[in-house]
Amino acid sequence: MQTQLMETMMQGLVIIGGLTFSLAASLLIEELIFGRIVRLAFARRPKPVPSSQFSVPGSQFVKRSKQ
Repeated sequence: MQTQLMETMMQGLVIIGGLTFSLAASLLIEELIFGRIVRLAFARRPKPVPSSQFSVPGSQFVKRSKQ
């Protein structure tokens, strides 16, 4: 009974270790082939600019009607 439990636990450990190694190897190969794709995916994104501070090029030439 105890031998079967130990064999089952060893099989589980081998499966988890194999999956972890496979993931690490695939990420390494991807990084070597494609370069900065992983870094771009997890990069910090700049804060969005509020629309009140956003100016459209050429908008200073648009004639605005008085209301």
